[in-house]
Amino acid sequence: MVMQHVELERFICAAVCSQRLANELLTTPAVALDRYGHQLSPIERDMVLSVHGAKDIFDFAARLHTKVQSVRLPFKRRSVVQHQ
Repeated sequence: MVMQHVELERFICAAVCSQRLANELLTTPAVALDRYGHQLSPIERDMVLSVHGAKDIFDFAARLHTKVQSVRLPFKRRSVVQHQ
């Protein structure tokens, strides 16, 4: 399995561990992103901002997971060094 949203996962884990961040994410997600989501890509930020109606951080994470599953980012190709 290739993890494509490592920073997004870190952001949500931080929200699960921090009641302040969780509350901010549920009530004012744009503010939460401005304060704590500086490593997220524009696509990830848009996905976070598109989550509405979550009752708690776990519901938020579940709704976000559904959105993430529908968005596939292109893989970054790594250079391959061939040994002869």
